[in-house]
Amino acid sequence: QLEEASADFEKALKIDAQQVKAYVGRANYLSQVERYEEGLMLLTKVMQRFEDDDREIAELLMMRGKIFYQMGRFPPALTDFTNVIELCRKDKFSVAAARCARGVVLVQHGDLIRAKKQFDRVLRRFPEHPVATQAAQWLTDGQGDRPEILLPPDRMIRPTRPLVIAEPREIGATDAKWEAASPFDLWIVRTKNRREYGPVTKMMLD
Repeated sequence: QLEEASADFEKALKIDAQQVKAYVGRANYLSQVERYEEGLMLLTKVMQRFEDDDREIAELLMMRGKIFYQMGRFPPALTDFTNVIELCRKDKFSVAAARCARGVVLVQHGDLIRAKKQFDRVLRRFPEHPVATQAAQWLTDGQGDRPEILLPPDRMIRPTRPLVIAEPREIGATDAKWEAASPFDLWIVRTKNRREYGPVTKMMLD
């Protein structure tokens, strides 16, 4: 019931704009309906609201890393999960979740040795952790089918910005000057009193 969930997150944010879980939920909804770039933009935009709270930033980064992973954009996903580990050093549960996520990304990178080290570190803290146990076992003996958690994303989705388009002024003109259209660009305006507007196009901004 994705649309109903999204409506509830929107209502929650109208009541309290500092509800980080509502932002995470809203971004999760956007990824579920394959509006990945919007989800990334939402999470990145709201991070400045929680810049003094490591725990809240970690939640936003964890969700953003998951969206990057779903898109097949592994390097930024790895960076986000690594940052979660740094921000949540005192929270063993969050660190375990981020290490598992980091291990999954490393598997897709083909770095199986480093991936196994991530799962092993989780198992030292949580010996019965189901995801880490299953992943570490498969990485150790390579027997059987790859666990579902280690399967790559269904699709690799690259950034959706349209390409710059160039066309001659006159069809068939050999000496025509080529002019490129402006690339797709979105901006967010933040005023001195912390009000935000956007995202808007560069034309609208001007």
